[in-house]
Amino acid sequence: QTPSHQTTSHQTTSHQTENGQTENGQLMSGQLGEARPLAQVDVIEGLIGDLRSSDPSNRRKAIWELGQRGNSLAMQPLVDSMVDADSKEKSLVLAALSEIGIRSLKPMSRALAIALQDDNPEVRKNAIRDLTRVYDLVVQISQMLGHATEDEDPEVRQTAAWALDQLNRIRRSQDTDPSIRSFAGSGNSAPIDLLSSEASIRRSSQ
Repeated sequence: QTPSHQTTSHQTTSHQTENGQTENGQLMSGQLGEARPLAQVDVIEGLIGDLRSSDPSNRRKAIWELGQRGNSLAMQPLVDSMVDADSKEKSLVLAALSEIGIRSLKPMSRALAIALQDDNPEVRKNAIRDLTRVYDLVVQISQMLGHATEDEDPEVRQTAAWALDQLNRIRRSQDTDPSIRSFAGSGNSAPIDLLSSEASIRRSSQ
């Protein structure tokens, strides 16, 4: 009976050990799972610190890396770094900010799409209001592009005109949509094309 009892005790201990290992394994896995985001934040903060490096190659590498990682924490430091940046670095910063912005907009777009299909009308109304904030940003961009079409450099003017044309495609696609055209036609006046350079300049001068 004694050996049998010892065996049972050993099995129980072994079972407890296995459970302990499993629990520890889960805990370690959980800790590692939590550590990954923290490690990523540390990397981002390190790259943000490199933006102040005295070595131009280190700064440019940090700018590129921050753009590739697409973490929104880097947006303000990147903007701040443009104050003392040279022309090449400014171009890199703009490219990095564009990449981060695109990655940020994708989940926001999905969230708005889900909200617009919500059963609660209040949620749908809030989603529509939030969409207008995005449109306000587009209007601000179009204003800046409108001024850029009068730049002293011909290539800058040409690029600004091209960019405005890309933005105007949004409006043209709306004009060809029968449902949107029908809805807009129910109003008393036609909406102003805020994405044209002329409208942008007029609006900014008011």
